Parts: sequence; C-alpha cells; structure tokens
Amino acid sequence: SGRRHMGARIANFLVFDEKNPNSIYSCITRARENARSIRENISAEMWENLNSLYWMIRAEDVSGRFDESATDLLKQVTNGSLLFQGLADQTLGHSQSWQFVQLGKYLERIEVTSRIVATKFDVLRAVEDEIEHTERNMHLLSVVRSCCALESFRRNAGEIDPDHIAAFLLLETTNVVKFALLFGTTWFVNALVFTGVLLSVYAAIEVARHSRLPRPP
Repeated sequence: SGRRHMGARIANFLVFDEKNPNSIYSCITRARENARSIRENISAEMWENLNSLYWMIRAEDVSGRFDESATDLLKQVTNGSLLFQGLADQTLGHSQSWQFVQLGKYLERIEVTSRIVATKFDVLRAVEDEIEHTERNMHLLSVVRSCCALESFRRNAGEIDPDHIAAFLLLETTNVVKFALLFGTTWFVNALVFTGVLLSVYAAIEVARHSRLPRPP
C-alpha cells in the first residue's frame, strides 16, 4: 500500500541514506572517520567497538536484516552506542579528553530531548481526549522511550500525562546531580547545567509555539 511504501522510504532515509547527514549510516561513518584521525587518543576497545558498528551497518545483508526485523538491528546500534560510552568511561583516563566526550554527550542529549519534546508535545495534547486510555498511555510513553528514559520514568515518575512527561524529560533533577558528580560540584558546573536546562526548555517552548499541528480529524 501507499502508506507502507512511504514508511519504507522514511525508514531508509533515516537509517541507510548516504546523502542524509543525520542517517545512522552517515553518523557511524563520520564517527569512525573522526576516531581514526585521533586513533592514538582513544582506547583499543573503543576503536574495536566503533569499527564493529561501522562494518555492521555496511554489511551486504544489512537491508535484508532490517526488513526482517528493524527492531533487532536498531537495538544493535543502540547497544553499540551505549557500549562505546561505557568503554570510554572505563578505558580512558578521566582527563580533558574524557571530559570533552562527556560534555559532547550531555549537550547532544539536551538538544535531542528538546527536539523530541517540542515535536511531540502538541500532538500528544491534541490526541489526549481523542483516543482510549490504554492507547493514549502507549503514545505518551513512546516519547519517553525515544529519549531512552522509560525505565527511569517508571521508577521515579507518577501520573502519565503530557505535561508531566515534558517536565520529567526537561527538568528531572537526578541527571543534574549526576552531571555535577562527573565534573565536580562547582559554581561553574552548576551554572552550565542549569543554563543548558533553561535553554533546552526555552528552545522546546519556542519550537512548539511556532510549529502548531492541527488536531486529528
């Protein structure tokens, strides 16, 4: 059908399209190229993990595996990314190089979380009264899952509603404490953390304000 064909095109654009600089294929390729240029500054374990991801996404049968089970392939990419972060923590000296990796990771999380919330917030509010309670919760929790925060939300959060989810993703204080533990509890670190949080909230509000989506029929 037309809807299925469109879904396949979107999936291919986001995962495999070499011309899309934000596709998984392009990001892993650039990450490997960047890692190769600083090969002497990263651990052998980090390089091997990234190299495995690179050859996995370039395998001849990768498209067939994606068609057979997109979830398994995407989970493999996710696990590889998380493993890389863990290897960076465990195999790199916690010097300026390691701190730079951590800073980039958390700044990217701020940007991605803000974008997801800004894109989804109006849609979630719009469908809140239009669908059954169970389906509503599935849609709401899918936003949290997109930010890899589902288990944390279930353990620490309460009511499932758009406002509560947005507040949890943008202002959840445990992540602020962890950031301070990583970089030190100083006035500069705290100022940087809260500035980033406030900027992410402001960016989410502005994007949502200028990107109104119509209610579903």
